[in-house]
Amino acid sequence: MPGQNGQGDNPWETPSSRHRAALNGNGTGKSHAIPKRPPGMTRIEQPPPMQRVARPKPERPAPRRTRRTFMLVGIGLLVCAVLTCIISYVTFNILNGINSSSGSAAAANGFLQALSGPHPNYSQAYSYLGPTITLQHSQQDFATEAAANDRCFGTITNYSEVPNSASVQNDVQSYLYTITRSKAGSKPYQMQLSLQQDTNSNNWKIISYGNGLGPGQPTC
Repeated sequence: MPGQNGQGDNPWETPSSRHRAALNGNGTGKSHAIPKRPPGMTRIEQPPPMQRVARPKPERPAPRRTRRTFMLVGIGLLVCAVLTCIISYVTFNILNGINSSSGSAAAANGFLQALSGPHPNYSQAYSYLGPTITLQHSQQDFATEAAANDRCFGTITNYSEVPNSASVQNDVQSYLYTITRSKAGSKPYQMQLSLQQDTNSNNWKIISYGNGLGPGQPTC
């Protein structure tokens, strides 16, 4: 019945709708009015899309730069290879020259050592001679010549290589020595020894000892 409801004549009115009406109509609530858009402002239906910052792409070397780099690397490797060959060749020649000079110098020293002293060993000295001498002079002929020089000028008491006298011509190594003998009247003289490496034994052999084993022809 109408008198029993006491709040209105609308039977479909719910408590929540009456509560909202009470807040807005009785002055106890505030109305939420939508502000008007200023004139001339464009209405935006949707928010503007957010711009994304593109990820930087890795730089790739240009084809020309890569080709140039490879070319420079290739040239550098080629230069290194050429320098290595040159250095190896020079080093080999230097070492070979040192070995050759040491071997020939040792043979020359052994020859003079065998002829020196109060008791020279002629047969040992003869073993240092090469075919160019041994084919023309036998061991007996050599011993006779050496003994005649020792008898006339005295035995060899000292010998020394002349500084900076070593020389190489083709495959012949030469040395110049100053020889001193024991006779008081004999003066120091020089003897040039030329050596060549034997093709069969690879040993250095004396192919020439100048004009003779003494300062001159023995006359005694």
